[in-house]
Amino acid sequence: PTTVANHSDSFDIPSNDPDTPSVTISVGGSGTAEATPNIALSTTNLVFGSLAIGNTADQTLTVVNSGNADLIVGDIALTNPLVAPYELVTALDTCSNQTLTPASSCSITVRYSPTTAGVHGESFNIPSNDADNANITVNLNGTGTLEPVPNLALSDTTVTFGNVSEGTTSDRSVTLSNTGNADLNVADIALSNPLAAPFELVTALDTCSNQTLTPATSCSITIRYSPSTVGAHNDSFNISSNDPDTPSASVSVSGTGLPMAANNPPTTPVLVFPADKQTGLETSFAFRWKKSTDVENDPIGYDLVYCQDSSFTGCQVIMVFAPETDQNRFLYAGAGGFWVLLLGATAWPRKRSLRLLWISLSIIASLIILPSCGGGGGGGNTPSDEISYSVSGLQQNTTYYWKVTATDGSDLTESAVRSFTTQ
Repeated sequence: PTTVANHSDSFDIPSNDPDTPSVTISVGGSGTAEATPNIALSTTNLVFGSLAIGNTADQTLTVVNSGNADLIVGDIALTNPLVAPYELVTALDTCSNQTLTPASSCSITVRYSPTTAGVHGESFNIPSNDADNANITVNLNGTGTLEPVPNLALSDTTVTFGNVSEGTTSDRSVTLSNTGNADLNVADIALSNPLAAPFELVTALDTCSNQTLTPATSCSITIRYSPSTVGAHNDSFNISSNDPDTPSASVSVSGTGLPMAANNPPTTPVLVFPADKQTGLETSFAFRWKKSTDVENDPIGYDLVYCQDSSFTGCQVIMVFAPETDQNRFLYAGAGGFWVLLLGATAWPRKRSLRLLWISLSIIASLIILPSCGGGGGGGNTPSDEISYSVSGLQQNTTYYWKVTATDGSDLTESAVRSFTTQ
């Protein structure tokens, strides 16, 4: 037979037999296909997807003999061997140089171990005695990615309290931020290197110890300085976390105790809005920060600075008054704009002897200039413990830096520097 089918025919045998001069013979048969092996794969494309550098992933490929004769598999990947970051796991190869009877199968395992970021493509061959697919190709694809890691960022690594009188206290805050792309686990702060008097970590204001910061979140701690002796004081404490680059960050603190008769500066202004690195802001909005306090109850003024230069070179300083007393409220409401317009970058008088003259002139100016041109100073919907100042006309799609300095006329304290970007 040359075809797969049923075949039948007949032929005659003539003779001089008077009874049967011709005898007919019938013939028949069925043509069947020749027994052949046939290789079948569970897939010809192994896709590993994205995998972080340093990790491994395995994928298994099944080889089946779907023919009706023995399938002889050769040495896999012999003529087209795999190269890094791929490898054929020899211990898991049950196919190379094996014979598969009809309907039986075997398997091979390919391992992907990226050491660099990027797309990795590769292929290998599976030889056999399948006449139609004597050397079948399997394609591989995977992408190496950077492993997610946390990153601890501190608003300050050096906390300076400056001059503080005996018997009084001063607080400073430090913000901890996770700028990485994996969870940051913060340990018990200052546990291994605790602060000693006259410094202390204010437990009630510690929102960081034993906490987990997801990416782009932050927390804060407060350090208190309470000098009981005159002189310089220095200390440091550690912040431990699972940051692989800086598992233990050190923060140094310093301050100078003064005799009780000395002046104490105001507490450090705490910036509220905009948040650090906030984006999408309108070109007009109100800055907000927490009011400072002064142990001698000195009147407090604020210098607001914002511009595109992170070093604040050549930036205008805007003076903002806090409505701490009825007199200050009157002064602020009547002449707030006067101070911004007239004084610009001028600071408060630095000597106590000039304070009375300063306030007197302020009241006179407030009586002359009745409408306020200023951008605010704590009124309206601003919380009672905050100061606000409205600005407008900022440039679009621009990053600005800002800070606030509090002064009592003799000493000053400066906030941290924050940034924001307009839309």
